[in-house]
Amino acid sequence: MDIEALQNAISSGMNTTLEKCYIPSLDKKYSFSSVTVSEIKNISKVLINSQEDPLTVFETLCALIQSKCIDDIDITKLNEFDRIKILYFIFNQNKMIEDVEVNCNNCGKKSVISQDRETVLKKMDEIKFEETIWENGQSNSLRCVINIPKIEYMYHYYHLVSNNAIDDKEKFYSLLKLFISEINLSFENESVEDIKILLDDEIKEENLKQYLEVIETLPANLLNKENGEKLFDYISEIVNRMYEPQNVSLNCTHCGHRLGGEATALNFI
Repeated sequence: MDIEALQNAISSGMNTTLEKCYIPSLDKKYSFSSVTVSEIKNISKVLINSQEDPLTVFETLCALIQSKCIDDIDITKLNEFDRIKILYFIFNQNKMIEDVEVNCNNCGKKSVISQDRETVLKKMDEIKFEETIWENGQSNSLRCVINIPKIEYMYHYYHLVSNNAIDDKEKFYSLLKLFISEINLSFENESVEDIKILLDDEIKEENLKQYLEVIETLPANLLNKENGEKLFDYISEIVNRMYEPQNVSLNCTHCGHRLGGEATALNFI
């Protein structure tokens, strides 16, 4: 039997379509097909060999989503939370999520940390990220529109990281900036015109770098409200909400000692 005949037999003899996955930003369920042995090997190889190359990992996982989606979808228009949700769904449905082994520095024994995966997916389905507005409330007004960044923006971000256009120490800070989709400045001096800067759908890599640099030129005091709330603390809370359903506290299963930190979906994948 040749490969094509084998594939046809498998398609006819068994259901290779997974359950539908709910995509939050589209408020709709999409169908995905099963991952093959060859695809799992390729993904594993990339995850192992490209730990210092986040662009390759990002591109490989995005390509997996695009190739496995049976319905017509442009993943560049999805956002980062959609991407995390779909990947977790695909990996879970294909039995690709493994428990995490952690050595306890208190009792010396090895603990196996696992997730209730169906509960994780249910919690992720329940999370809604609406566009929000952050304003500093000052006479020199900074008004920012906050959104989960689109995959297209993330792609350009990882290209900048890969090309060393973003300093290693600035990676997370730059990532937070991507959540700002619009910047509006109004000045106490009314003779100066208001400024509006958009992170639009047609943005390119070089434009994204300029956009990230624009935020660096803002006076630091504009990024704080009078009550002390800081713009990037506000965005960090949104990032934490994206990962919160997948977080598992790392406690030793033998002595109960807190092992420190939390494991997210990425650790299990």
